[in-house]
Amino acid sequence: MIRHYPPSSVQRNVENACMKQAPPKVVLIVEDEPHILDLLSDFLADEGYRVLAAESSAKAFEILASKPQLDLLISDFRLPGNVSGVMIAEPALKLRPDLKVIFISGYPIEIYESGSPIVRTVPVLAKPFSLDSLHGQIQQLLAG
Repeated sequence: MIRHYPPSSVQRNVENACMKQAPPKVVLIVEDEPHILDLLSDFLADEGYRVLAAESSAKAFEILASKPQLDLLISDFRLPGNVSGVMIAEPALKLRPDLKVIFISGYPIEIYESGSPIVRTVPVLAKPFSLDSLHGQIQQLLAG
């Protein structure tokens, strides 16, 4: 004989809490070094973020043109084709003024020398950086 028990109030509260959870934050990572792109993508996915990965500026612009929900852009500064992360971030911010941005680069001084007003307001992480420092920056940006 199978007995059916109605859900307890505790079980209903857990189910309600699960249904009310906010959807995961969406992060676009633009990085031309495949191993760095894979490392960052895997790390952020494991941390609960939905990751969109672009290995080139063309792929990044393609993703941005599809107008996905996007909370954060993490971009390398030096990209193939003489394109910079700033060149990706500027139009992205025009379309999405609430978008948060983090630049990563082995040559961070070049970011500051770009002359873009964006670089005065966004974090720049110099490669190599720890995943903990990246995670801390992301949490700080997305909390605000």
